[in-house]
Amino acid sequence: NAGGDARDVGPGVQDEAVAQVARLVEAVGADLGVIFDAHAERLWLVDDRGRRIPSAQTLLLLLRLIASSGVTGVAAVPVTVSDRVVEAVRGSGVEIRRTPASAAALMAAATADDVVFAAQPSGAYVFPELSAAPDALATTMRILALLLDAGRPLSALRETLPASTLVTGDLSCPWALKGTAMRMLIEYAKGHETDSLDGLRIYDDGGWVQILPDADLPVVHLFAEARTREESVALEQKYRQVLERIISDHVRIGREP
Repeated sequence: NAGGDARDVGPGVQDEAVAQVARLVEAVGADLGVIFDAHAERLWLVDDRGRRIPSAQTLLLLLRLIASSGVTGVAAVPVTVSDRVVEAVRGSGVEIRRTPASAAALMAAATADDVVFAAQPSGAYVFPELSAAPDALATTMRILALLLDAGRPLSALRETLPASTLVTGDLSCPWALKGTAMRMLIEYAKGHETDSLDGLRIYDDGGWVQILPDADLPVVHLFAEARTREESVALEQKYRQVLERIISDHVRIGREP
């Protein structure tokens, strides 16, 4: 079923396309349903019981299938995805490599000789052996081959996946304050382990938070993951409040005579 990119054709169309495919899967007893975006780059899955599989879960599913197929190599995923990707490939010959979150970084990572899979949580997947760029049709072919090898329906496979506690949020931030906010966050995070591959990741109290300024909008994205969803929400809120104070203080100072 081609269609349903909400960014291109308006809100609700993607959901309707998924719902239509889900009805067809149930009606004909299909093994799965696949929805392409308008450019046939991204895809979304419906399992054999007519249930949509969220993109984050699809990524874990593909990693689990690739790992269990005996493939060895690197799976490249952005810094913003759940650490459950490591659990999905544990004990296999597949290693997780983190990349910056942009589409360009995905393409660059996929060109490395040792990379067998690259993905973004938006539904864009790259199997370098089939295509050097996100290709929904090539991904569908690979999924069918992996499912044939697995010998189990999608509905059963998704039940074996580790549960993600990742939470996300956005915060408005004036363009002129993005650099200042990130520098002050680095100062605030002194004493914590950090990573600056893309934006800033701070490891805090058994979890982590990723603060990522948007490249095109006056927005900062926040991603947080801890042991439970409640702890993840609390971690996201903690750093949201830190950012809000930084932004508020500098906006106020900037307005003073």
